Amino acid sequence: MLNIRNTLFILIFSVSQLAYSDWVSTIDKEYRSRQPDLYDKVQNSKDIIDNNQASRKMNIQAVNILLLVIEEDDKFAPAYVQIARAISNIGYKINNEFSSVSLKSQEEYLKIALDIEPDYDYALALMGYTQMFKNNLNSAADYYDHASKVDSGYPYLRSQLAQLQTRFGNYEAAIKIATVAYEENKDNPKIASSMINEIIFALKKMPGKLAELDYWHNKRIEIYPEKAWNWGDYANLKLYGFGDHESAIKYSEKALSIMNYEHARFLLAASHYKKWSDYKDNPEKSDEAMKSFRIASQIYPDRQKVIIRISNNSNLANTVKALKLLNE
Repeated sequence: MLNIRNTLFILIFSVSQLAYSDWVSTIDKEYRSRQPDLYDKVQNSKDIIDNNQASRKMNIQAVNILLLVIEEDDKFAPAYVQIARAISNIGYKINNEFSSVSLKSQEEYLKIALDIEPDYDYALALMGYTQMFKNNLNSAADYYDHASKVDSGYPYLRSQLAQLQTRFGNYEAAIKIATVAYEENKDNPKIASSMINEIIFALKKMPGKLAELDYWHNKRIEIYPEKAWNWGDYANLKLYGFGDHESAIKYSEKALSIMNYEHARFLLAASHYKKWSDYKDNPEKSDEAMKSFRIASQIYPDRQKVIIRISNNSNLANTVKALKLLNE
């Protein structure tokens, strides 16, 4: 099993000089040299996956290209790794969760890659990630230990190890790993935002960290504004953490302007329902209240489902109460 103390020392105090945006696995380099035409197809698929994380359609397109590669050579390990990555994108839900079906599928493709190339760092790290989300933490630690020993500079290894620390309950250690890595990678928005993700995940497990969460959410959209989920997650914090309907409306609208997805639509509706409940008894703001109620009702007319989804949050207690009165 992974030696947590030694791994923390390595990750926190060794600074890689590798330009992560240019990182390519040694295994990938070998396949690129041996079969450049097939590898070009894998690279094309990788670019699609990298640039369309939130698009189911584009990730399926990438998978279809990769399946053609496997038809030509069923031992072409990089193709299996990229299929696993595309499935991970397709299976992402919200708040750092993945569907169990996608986790099982990506595990199967990564096993094939590792059967072909047992020391494939990229596949080892992604298998650790998959096992972590299946809550097989010791297994994840073993895969990460193997990936660390390969020592090829995989750019997301530290973010994944930070998350593993969070899942083991070592929140301060997770924040330390991710913060150091963030500072080293400020010039790479994708890597830097990945490290911020891990800081946020750890902070969410700790009481009394709303101010820190707000800071890091804001920092993440500052450096990586193209990602809809970053805006949606910030809207989620503003609504549930702060009860701030105006900011939640603003950020959920921004998320939806980038990608139309269910959770952002729900956040926008819930934020407007909250604005309505906050303003409905104020004569000076009754028009605003009714406008928000109409918007919320158009987006999410099933008020009972709204009540169920927001009922456990104290900042929305008045909204729940107001909606229940309407349903009586």
